Amino acid sequence: MDESKLIFFTGAPGSKWSATAHILSHSERISVNTSDYTSERKYTHPIPGVSHLGAYWGPGFEFGNNFDQINNLTKDEIITEIEKPYSDKNWEQYRIVKCHQFANNLDFIKETFPLSKIIIVLRPNSVCANAWIDAGGWDITYPVYKPYYKDDATMRAKVAEELQNAKTFITKHQIKMDVITDNYWMDNWGIAKNTPELELYMNSIVRSPKGVWHYDTTIAEI
Repeated sequence: MDESKLIFFTGAPGSKWSATAHILSHSERISVNTSDYTSERKYTHPIPGVSHLGAYWGPGFEFGNNFDQINNLTKDEIITEIEKPYSDKNWEQYRIVKCHQFANNLDFIKETFPLSKIIIVLRPNSVCANAWIDAGGWDITYPVYKPYYKDDATMRAKVAEELQNAKTFITKHQIKMDVITDNYWMDNWGIAKNTPELELYMNSIVRSPKGVWHYDTTIAEI
């Protein structure tokens, strides 16, 4: 196991984090293990047609049911849970480990996995929950949100908590934040909008389903 190949990836529901993670998996600057992608681990938004792809970790999800309390787990327990969905067990490639609740324990992750990357995706609090509802909300079949987020009021409260904790971590460690644009992808990851799939996913981050350009998604890396 090579912990330098772990990317702890987090974003609140509705933050565009899923699309961001999938775009990142196309980078030629890092090779990403996508053997967690299966036909069962997929949900496609009706509009604009982007999908949740691959494993998600978190309470009520297929993996990491206790990752909302990751600070109570041993390092070995965390690694064992991370490894579960990958059919290809190599550690030469990076693994993007997606969990909403990582946002609540970022200092623990940084201290426990000092060689690993942390990537945080953010949108304004007022946008996230509404965007998640527009994307399907409680009708989203993968992953299933009901066990942890329970209802609309709880969802909004937990989204606000995750965003605040992420921003507190970013401020504490003085982490640079970038607005996600086509230039961001090229400059930081060498990713160009050169296939229909990448065009779809990259446009979905900067443009609403109604075609309004908004540029309200930011990203921080440490």
